Amino acid sequence: MAVRLLGCETAVTEAGQRTLRMLAQTLRLPVYGTRVPLLKSHSDAAGFNPVFSHLLAEAAQLGATVS
Repeated sequence: MAVRLLGCETAVTEAGQRTLRMLAQTLRLPVYGTRVPLLKSHSDAAGFNPVFSHLLAEAAQLGATVS
């Protein structure tokens, strides 16, 4: 199980990255954000298309940990 914040560049700003890390720590789950704006073409009838998973960044890979 994981959480994905699929929006426009949710893993780009410092505040967005901090939010991803805090969610990961609180939920004790992997949390992913987007590094680029997502388009309609990134999804299909089943939701986010895994072909585009390279556009996601995991909170654990974003640097500093939450204190």
